[in-house]
Amino acid sequence: MHLLSCWFGWGDKAEVRGWVAQHVQKATEAVWLLRMLLAKTSSTGAGGTRLLYHVHLPFIEQFVDLNHLTDLTVDLKPEECEGLDRTALIEFRKALKRRSEGRPDNDWQWRITEAE
Repeated sequence: MHLLSCWFGWGDKAEVRGWVAQHVQKATEAVWLLRMLLAKTSSTGAGGTRLLYHVHLPFIEQFVDLNHLTDLTVDLKPEECEGLDRTALIEFRKALKRRSEGRPDNDWQWRITEAE
């Protein structure tokens, strides 16, 4: 996704969004994109290092319409997904819920999912 971010920053933003829209037409492709755009944070303390994940909607919106992703993933159940696909789908839905409740997009900071 680093390449996609660089292309978006240096190139034609509409071209990048068009490329993503062309390649994200099915639920599995939407989950793939969410997994690729899933943010990872680490926390190190006395108990060791933990990996934490979250979805930052403003970052994702740069590349794809959120309604399109929502439509593609609406029928997916997290338990049907594995690993980071499941985490990405759960975190995407949490982020959408926060936004629908009028909470700030960065309200995830204290409510992030620990890696399994």
